[in-house]
Amino acid sequence: MKLTVNGNAYQFKMLSEFKSSMSRGGDVEFEWKGIDYTISSVWPNGKMKFSAGPSNGMEEDSMVYATVDELLEYKVGGDRLRDIITQAEIIDRTL
Repeated sequence: MKLTVNGNAYQFKMLSEFKSSMSRGGDVEFEWKGIDYTISSVWPNGKMKFSAGPSNGMEEDSMVYATVDELLEYKVGGDRLRDIITQAEIIDRTL
């Protein structure tokens, strides 16, 4: 039996869906304006935070945020994450 995922299954339909996913420790890879980005839950000192940055493997290009609301202010290609996450092409995410 082969499992397939509907092409739109990864897309965030509403901002609240993104916030819920991230607050449960989700990870997201997406493309915006030709650049791939990664958002991951990180656990420094046992407290969940959120790392966001281009998927270029350069850790110094990433930012860490204490809350999902702070993360939503992250600038993605000049736009705020909160304004584009439902429009961005989601490459992969934790469902």
